[in-house]
Amino acid sequence: MIIVSDTQPVTSVLRELQLKRMHLAMVVDEFGAILGLVTLEDILEELVGDIRDEHDEQVDTELVEIAPGRYLVSAAMAVSDLSERLSVRFPEDGDYTTLGASSARAGKVPSVGTVVLWDSLRFVVREGDKRRATKVEVVRDPQRANQKSSAPDDDDD
Repeated sequence: MIIVSDTQPVTSVLRELQLKRMHLAMVVDEFGAILGLVTLEDILEELVGDIRDEHDEQVDTELVEIAPGRYLVSAAMAVSDLSERLSVRFPEDGDYTTLGASSARAGKVPSVGTVVLWDSLRFVVREGDKRRATKVEVVRDPQRANQKSSAPDDDDD
């Protein structure tokens, strides 16, 4: 198995995997602690985008409007895509997926039924297993939007 540093550039790891004809590398920190594994597919997807193959679960639509202002969203959907599709601005705090953002706000990995409020939106975990959520219902809450817009603006300090 190839061992790579967490600071090693992705192109260098790719080259090393290609030269040694390997598909998997162990990632370690400066103390030698194992941080995880990286695959050749992970690296290629970082460089060229998502690659669908026979091992990937068939993904249905990431965002489906089930009623006006109510959406069923894949927990793996990128927050940036959700922001764009719903025309809502989310704080840029390192969360990459809807599940990651919901987990950060809930303070834990949300289970089915968990409700997370986020500005004028309500996130309700609708599907998942013991380890992770897979579907999140996103509901626009006009009352929360009205409360937010009628609140005094404190940004003028």
